[in-house]
Amino acid sequence: MLLTSWRVFRNGLLRAFAYRTTIGFWMLSRVTQFFLATSLWSAIFASTAAPTIGGYDRAGMIAYYLLAFTVLATAMSYNEYTIAPQIRSGSIAAYLTRPFDYALMKSIESISWHVLQGVIAVAIFWICGRLVGVPFGTGLRLYELPAFLLSIVFAVVISNAISVLMASLTFWTPETNAFFDTKGVLFFILGGAALPLSILPGAFRTVVERSFLPTIVAIPLWIADGTHGAAAPLLAQQAAWTLVFLLLAAYAWRRGIRRFESVGG
Repeated sequence: MLLTSWRVFRNGLLRAFAYRTTIGFWMLSRVTQFFLATSLWSAIFASTAAPTIGGYDRAGMIAYYLLAFTVLATAMSYNEYTIAPQIRSGSIAAYLTRPFDYALMKSIESISWHVLQGVIAVAIFWICGRLVGVPFGTGLRLYELPAFLLSIVFAVVISNAISVLMASLTFWTPETNAFFDTKGVLFFILGGAALPLSILPGAFRTVVERSFLPTIVAIPLWIADGTHGAAAPLLAQQAAWTLVFLLLAAYAWRRGIRRFESVGG
């Protein structure tokens, strides 16, 4: 099992190298979003007398985005877009007789893709930090690095479990792209990538922070900069949501496969 997983990971990494141009264009979009966000916040800080907004000064806000877009590139999976077409076309049937689970295979391939994308993101946003005058990793507490890396692992698992769960909807309805797009927007805006969640108003902020939305981007950043206290409760929140989504994804996938086998592709 472990050997097979490693081979799938290695093949996925080689495929990612083969499609490095795609990663390049994807990273270009992230860099564009970074410069748009930092330009906007620089203008906001220049026009207000407040030294901080949501607990961040200008340099802290830029440092937040440098790390946020790196975490997003590393952890956020959109694997549902590749799984769903194979369910719709029925081509998934060719994988059902193989000993290695198809959903697990696609998740490992997605992880390998994002490992490479994460390495590229660190290099690119280090350069971006130099360009805007804020060193990459500013505010990152080095003694929390192990907890931060563990948090990234939880984020990767949660993200891929959600992708499998979303893709499983295709077994019941062929038009799922609207659900996929909604997921992407929700995690980008309310997951801590578009803006720090500390900016959100009162009760709404509390609801969002206690939901699953911060588990992929915001919680790793909270652990990195210490804005939400100790790392242990945040890791416990991630671990709980990891278990929830793994169970939901496994249940939905198995039910979907049974329906596919009884009804046909």
